[in-house]
Amino acid sequence: MQQPIQPVLNLASVTLPNDYVLNGSYIIRRTLGQGGFGITYLAEEVVTECSVVIKENFPVSCSMRCPDSYRVSSGGPLLQSDYDWALRSFLNEARVLAGLSHPNIVPVITAFTALGTAYYVMPYIAGTPLNRADAATVSEEWLRYFLRHMLGALDYLHGQNLLHRDIKPGNILLDKAGNPILIDFGTVRRVGAHTHTKTGTEGYAPLEQWASGGERGPWSDLYSLGATCYRLITGQEPPDCHDRVYADSDASLLSERRELLGRFSPALLAGIDRAFRMNPAERWQNARVWLKDLSGGSREKVSTKKRSRPQIVHPENPQRVNRDGNSCSSGCAGCLLVFLPWGLVLWVGTCFLKLQERYDLPSWVVCPLTFIVVFGIIVFITKKVL
Repeated sequence: MQQPIQPVLNLASVTLPNDYVLNGSYIIRRTLGQGGFGITYLAEEVVTECSVVIKENFPVSCSMRCPDSYRVSSGGPLLQSDYDWALRSFLNEARVLAGLSHPNIVPVITAFTALGTAYYVMPYIAGTPLNRADAATVSEEWLRYFLRHMLGALDYLHGQNLLHRDIKPGNILLDKAGNPILIDFGTVRRVGAHTHTKTGTEGYAPLEQWASGGERGPWSDLYSLGATCYRLITGQEPPDCHDRVYADSDASLLSERRELLGRFSPALLAGIDRAFRMNPAERWQNARVWLKDLSGGSREKVSTKKRSRPQIVHPENPQRVNRDGNSCSSGCAGCLLVFLPWGLVLWVGTCFLKLQERYDLPSWVVCPLTFIVVFGIIVFITKKVL
């Protein structure tokens, strides 16, 4: 029996070289990274000279690359079926992502086959991975801003009957405007689709993603988002689900930590705890329910000490934007309510004095009418403004 050729695992020997022209359209500039199923490159489009990110299908368990032609093939006849399955899955992933359109999800520009494998192209986002955020500088307002965007993206993704299955800080970029962008859809699958791959990142993947018969759904991605918030708030990697099976379940609850209650409201922490529950039935069942709770939930008073955005290179500070906007609105309303009554008294009083002179009305009629009209106008305008 012919033995399969062992795949080459040395990164330098399996990646395309720098300055290689791929498909006649893209110049490979450097390798960004390699996972279990593919290699990611930073490249430049030949005509426009725009930077793009290219993902190559290269499942390390069943692939090898010819050092001369750079063609990719299976590691031998016994691995051919696995390689063909991986290639079909990769092309399906590209088609699925090309059909997505959401401001917080990285889009796919195009896909093609070359060198015996497949590729898809995404725009290069100049941003900072969220795993570089300093937990000590994460504020309540910023975290709410982050969650609103990510829950909106997941609500859209799950509405397309898709699961991301690998949400973590390293797969979320903050662009120059400070918006979180969900990237790396290499593990995306249809909800309920049969898969023999157990995937995820330790600490961020729920137990059902590691179990062969685990029932995966939107609640699985929400567990990973809860684990991401755990990392953002504490600065520590979340405990792995396998360890949590035998550990005290309350040890992972953020709402039980006194040192966090001065920075974050109990309602916000309880919402994250619910997403991070071990039992899927106890979690948020979909992103929309969590988003509704986040938008309409209680906002208890937290520390009034000014806190900036997480210490990351360039995102705009959502907390400052929200605070400035509220202050401006409240200030205008306050000034209006202070000066409006006096102006109305002068204007209405002048009108009634003219009527008094013309029709010889007594003062005991004019004064109450002036008060009633001014009060009515103030009540009407107050309701409209506030």
